[in-house]
Amino acid sequence: MGLLDGDIRSIIGEALQSIMLDGTYYVTDGAGTETANHPVRGFVDDYTDHERGMLALPAEDRRITMLADGLAFTPNLNGRVTMEGTKYAVLDVVRDPAGATWTMRGRPV
Repeated sequence: MGLLDGDIRSIIGEALQSIMLDGTYYVTDGAGTETANHPVRGFVDDYTDHERGMLALPAEDRRITMLADGLAFTPNLNGRVTMEGTKYAVLDVVRDPAGATWTMRGRPV
């Protein structure tokens, strides 16, 4: 049994729930048509100048972090997410080792 096995996902989800913002994740088909949407909790953050330079990220790309606890889907590159009134195309998706959050690179659409 690993250190991150068990209920850590739920513990982190409960601890962060009150400080996260409401958002919507849109599942899309290959053509970009939205086929379903799901309520999510998360926040949007800027990349540092160092990250932008090292990864060659455009200025409009933002980091979006969503709680994984309670999600009935896995975010993917065909998705879109609305957070703080802006809709973003998902360009990259990474799950943290505990499975508590999903971090995505988003670009406004």
